[in-house]
Amino acid sequence: MVDFDYSNAQLIKDLLYKNGFSMQKKFGQNFLINISTIQKISDFATNSKDIDAEIWEIGPGLGALTATFVKKGFKVKAFEIDKGFVQILKNKIFTNNEIEIVEGDVLKTLFLEKSAPKVLAGNLPYNISSVLIGSIIERKIAGMLPERMVFLLQKEVAERLVVKNDKDYSHLSFIVSLFYKASVPLKVGRGSFFPSPNVDSALIVLDKLKKSDENKSNFSTLETKTLVENSRPLFVQKRKTIFNNLKSQNIQNAKELLNSLAISENARIGELSQKQIIDLSFAIIK
Repeated sequence: MVDFDYSNAQLIKDLLYKNGFSMQKKFGQNFLINISTIQKISDFATNSKDIDAEIWEIGPGLGALTATFVKKGFKVKAFEIDKGFVQILKNKIFTNNEIEIVEGDVLKTLFLEKSAPKVLAGNLPYNISSVLIGSIIERKIAGMLPERMVFLLQKEVAERLVVKNDKDYSHLSFIVSLFYKASVPLKVGRGSFFPSPNVDSALIVLDKLKKSDENKSNFSTLETKTLVENSRPLFVQKRKTIFNNLKSQNIQNAKELLNSLAISENARIGELSQKQIIDLSFAIIK
């Protein structure tokens, strides 16, 4: 592995220029150049007791976070869409036995894998972060969920993932809470990136719930799909009452359904417990 100074923006520009590549706005590429932040993210990804000798990383870019994993002795499987970055990672930064690169759109390639990682990490492009997290939970990877996911996201997105029973409670927050304990241990200002984005970022750490936890986390893939599909409309118009949301879905027995679950007709989605949403989602199909 080449000892590259990832804190030096000019070196990053020179590396890209010399290799005939440039940053692609469509992929939401911003490079972390704050070494302290890079190391903290690496530590959150690698301090799980469930981790083994391999980490999967989404969107390695030029390999700033990847390099910390390799230095710690981990084998890295990296998912990268940018062909230019793939070539730099393979030919300029790492050797083949240090990292494995899966080239292509991670929203497609990740779900073609025959196994699942215990730890999945990355500085996610803002434009796919919510969709990607939701897809991982709904579709799973080779029928499994990672034990830990550590992602750098837009700050507002990360903060919404830990919200419960609030006006900002989202469908993704609910889905995440079914399977993971979410925390935001680190805020990252826009000045930590090159080029500087227009928003601040935050680190979301998702630790998979155990079967012994209060929340049930062992739904089958089919049950998960049912929950995701049936609960999504309940969050579309959060200012509406659950009763009106159900009526808008042409559910004729909405009143009886809510009464059977001891849910007030005037309740809104942010006022329901996780269990109530689960019960309501499964009851809708019955």
